[in-house]
Amino acid sequence: MAQGKAHKNETKAAVIAALMAGQQPSQVCREFGLPESTVRTWGKNAGVDFAEIRAEKKEALADLIAGVLTENLKTLAAQAVHARKPEWMNKQSADSLAVFYGVVADKTIRILEAAAAAQPLEDQTNES
Repeated sequence: MAQGKAHKNETKAAVIAALMAGQQPSQVCREFGLPESTVRTWGKNAGVDFAEIRAEKKEALADLIAGVLTENLKTLAAQAVHARKPEWMNKQSADSLAVFYGVVADKTIRILEAAAAAQPLEDQTNES
C-alpha cells in the first residue's frame, strides 16, 4: 500500500490538539484539508479516545442543560411568587391575567409531562 505525502510535524500536532479538544474528525479534516482517514489514524496513534471524548462532550452538554433548566425554573418560581401579590394582580386587566395564568398553567403541565416521561428512562438506567 502506497504512503501518502508527508505532512509537517506542526500540522500533525495541530490536528491531534484539535481532536483532543473535542473537535469532530470531519471538522478537522475540512479545516486542514486532509482526508478523514488520515485525521483518524493520527488521532488513534496519538491515543485519542474518540468514544471518551464524545461521552465527555455529552456529559458537559447535559450539565449545561441542567444548569439552564435550574435557572429557568428558579426564574419561573420567582415570577409565580410575584404574580401572587394582590398589588400586582389588581393592576392587570382580566384578559391579561387570563392569558398569563393560561400560559403559566400550560407550561407547568408541560414541565410535569416532561418530568414524567424522563422518569422511566432514569429507572431503566438505574436497573442496568
